Amino acid sequence: MPNNWQPFTRVSMLAAAGPPAAIAGMAGAKRSWTSITSSRVFPMVHWKWGIGEVCAWESGVHGLAVYGFDIEPASGRPPCPSMMHTFGTPLGPPYDDPQVDGLIHTALHEDLAYVGDLTCQCLVDHHAILRGRMLAKAEGVLCGVPLFARVLRHLEGTVEVNELCADGDEVEAGTEILRFQGAAAAILMAERTALNLIQSLSAVATRSRQLSQMIRHTRCRVYDTRKTIPGLRRLQKYAVTCGGGANHRIGLYDAVLIKENHIALMGADVRVGAAEAVARCRTRLGADALIQVEIADLDQLPGVIAAGADMVLCDNMSPELLRRAVIIRDELGCAPHAPQAGRRTVALEASGGITEESLVAVAESGVERVSIGALTHSLRALDISLLCEPSR
Repeated sequence: MPNNWQPFTRVSMLAAAGPPAAIAGMAGAKRSWTSITSSRVFPMVHWKWGIGEVCAWESGVHGLAVYGFDIEPASGRPPCPSMMHTFGTPLGPPYDDPQVDGLIHTALHEDLAYVGDLTCQCLVDHHAILRGRMLAKAEGVLCGVPLFARVLRHLEGTVEVNELCADGDEVEAGTEILRFQGAAAAILMAERTALNLIQSLSAVATRSRQLSQMIRHTRCRVYDTRKTIPGLRRLQKYAVTCGGGANHRIGLYDAVLIKENHIALMGADVRVGAAEAVARCRTRLGADALIQVEIADLDQLPGVIAAGADMVLCDNMSPELLRRAVIIRDELGCAPHAPQAGRRTVALEASGGITEESLVAVAESGVERVSIGALTHSLRALDISLLCEPSR
């Protein structure tokens, strides 16, 4: 066990049945259980810093996390979220993630249910062999190429796949992405699920590349958001990095992001409450936790920096206001590009209403980051097709 892990004194979980043996056997843990009506355990958090037994149990339910998993270490403070994911570090290929296999299983079930492919059952011989290729029909940036083979693993039959392009490759119309040969029924059943995933992920990668290239002359980078298609976040965030963009926090679990509604629930005036909220989170989580806060007024900026914010999201601010924010931050000695000894650096992010037309002006204001929700939630799929012929 790594020496920076802390002993847990309380573990709470919502589960449909009794506690899993892995949790029940956790040394020194006290357990409290609340029943839910579901017949399954549906996960919502993927805890990267959990105890090994917890992770093993988690993977036993296809890598999905558990409802209401609440852990408090002996110190009275939860482990630092930064142990789970280095913020802004590109996520690696997700193809071995059990969540991806679960997604593929769900997508295939939408097509096949408990019956299978009726057309193939009527017309395709069990031993029939098909060969073909996957082609790009428009220019763009690829992502998800290995998913074709990954989908086929969930179906009966052997198919050989030769990938000619890799994630992140730029393609033109007519580019051959991969070739395949094998069980005809498996290929026909996998076709739509695989293309749906590859086309949508390639659209994200393509848009990420386009926007990143627009501001490559600045020190600003394009970041995604949590505005992802449910179930596709891990894959979509990987697609962003394939295009050259960067990842914002992965979920609610790996970084603090204080917004206006959080401050309102504290009963505090938003002008002073933002700094108070940052200070409270910093006290609770410690010096290594990543704490971000959203502001809508430059008067809030000095206070949240003094309270210990790592990143400040400037919401719906014009390029002129963003330039003023950069000057204020730099005068406080917190610029990431000019760090000063003994001072915490603070990154500035422009968010809210960023369009392709306004992107360059925003990036040239001097902020380090710009987050764009449309990067993942409203894109047209890249046109990719599968061409097949019987193998002779």
